Amino acid sequence: KTAIPQFDEISTTISLIQGAHLEVVRSSALANTGLTGAPLDRQFKIAHDALLTLSALYAFDEAVNAGLVLTATKEIATRYIALASDALEMLSFEPNAGTMMINSADDTYNELVNTATQTAQTSTDTINQDAKAATDFAYRAKTSFLVVSAISLIFCILTTLAIIRSITKPINQM
Repeated sequence: KTAIPQFDEISTTISLIQGAHLEVVRSSALANTGLTGAPLDRQFKIAHDALLTLSALYAFDEAVNAGLVLTATKEIATRYIALASDALEMLSFEPNAGTMMINSADDTYNELVNTATQTAQTSTDTINQDAKAATDFAYRAKTSFLVVSAISLIFCILTTLAIIRSITKPINQM
């Protein structure tokens, strides 16, 4: 498991959640201003497409090893997508009732973002702990290498001195 895919998953998931909600809220605001016709239809399509993209992100099989954020937020996201879709549908013919439904979707969105953020923080903390453990291991390995190298160097020097002494001792006795 590497950190980069986890960060990509966290970033992509939270970005898609926020983008979809932005489009839903934008649709509500435009519907409540009295905007009608093609501009409002275009905005509704953008919002529906954002929800479809978010829905596709969460359409993974339980057997697939999905990321932490996706797994932790799947049930809440499914609820949010259903509420937001229903609210968009209601907005198209009754803006006031649709806005009340958006408020319910907004509460679910806040729960979704909070859960995603908490899961992301937990994942980030785990990654940081793993990185610290790897750094600590590398430091211990480096220290062990230096100690073994120093012992080997001392052994080489002592061996060299012993060899020199064994060669020069007979010469000195002559």
